[in-house]
Amino acid sequence: MRLPFRHTGYTVNQVLDLLIPGFVLTLATHRVTFTVTPASATPRKPRPDSYPKVLDSRKRRVRGRWKRNDAFYANFTVADDLGRKSRQMVRLTGATLDEVKADYARLLTERADDRLRLLALPRR
Repeated sequence: MRLPFRHTGYTVNQVLDLLIPGFVLTLATHRVTFTVTPASATPRKPRPDSYPKVLDSRKRRVRGRWKRNDAFYANFTVADDLGRKSRQMVRLTGATLDEVKADYARLLTERADDRLRLLALPRR
């Protein structure tokens, strides 16, 4: 349980005793225990096999685009002939962000016109 007084150095019992005198004794009689877990000191490292979000030159998120191994991807939901839907990471052509945006717009148009072919069957 994260508590807002972590930075003060007080323990849970000290804070409760400051707020409500005698409250700690009441908790001791009812055998209620609190555990405080410290926050992680080191931030998580990005996984090498993940798809990090694409940012533009002003560090703003570009919606619908992901990057992995110097290639851009889009996460699409595509339905097959039977109506089954599957979500797939579709590789976009283009080396620059402008080319990728144009390819993404083309894929959106194809999906809206029901011309986007199914890349793989959904797993069951």
